Amino acid sequence: MNSFIRLHEESNKIGSEFLMTELETALTFLAVAETTTSAETRERNRNNAFVAYKTVLRLQPKVVIEPRRKNDFQQRVTDLKRRLQVLGFEIT
Repeated sequence: MNSFIRLHEESNKIGSEFLMTELETALTFLAVAETTTSAETRERNRNNAFVAYKTVLRLQPKVVIEPRRKNDFQQRVTDLKRRLQVLGFEIT
């Protein structure tokens, strides 16, 4: 296999891992926002989750998600989107 193909595959793998990590981070931000008693912490974490969601949407077209992980990825994106909409964020 030539080095360009290997580099492309490795880059895609790293991109896929980044997107999954970003989704997990966003969901963690929401979990913190739901459990905190501090309004400031709640708002900050909600906003951080929204920024992470937008990052995933912006970068996702550049990455091919592995077929075995695609369903999990889509479910997490859908869950995050729904939860953000419930909080009043405009999702386009």
